[in-house]
Amino acid sequence: MGRIQEPMHDRRIRLRGRIEQIFIAALIVGFALTLEFALNELDAAVKDACSSLATIATIGN
Repeated sequence: MGRIQEPMHDRRIRLRGRIEQIFIAALIVGFALTLEFALNELDAAVKDACSSLATIATIGN
């Protein structure tokens, strides 16, 4: 009886391991996409701030 349950147990362990790998990969992809979006927003904000500063500098001259 123990031999019958062991293969099922092993399959469950492998399936759980595979699900965990997929979940971790999805987290990594999600983090990378979020980081890319945040960096793009930061870049746009810096460009906007520099443009505003340039406009202010030319008004004074």
